[in-house]
Amino acid sequence: MLANHGEHEFFQREKKVIRDVRRSPIALAGYSIGYSEGTDG
Repeated sequence: MLANHGEHEFFQREKKVIRDVRRSPIALAGYSIGYSEGTDG
């Protein structure tokens, strides 16, 4: 699930398992999706 920042009970219940894709990429079936700032900003 992807979500933006906000107030919702989901964030409270899943606090320990939520990860930020900017800090740790999503890996599945040998592929990885992550985020990094491009060279043009």
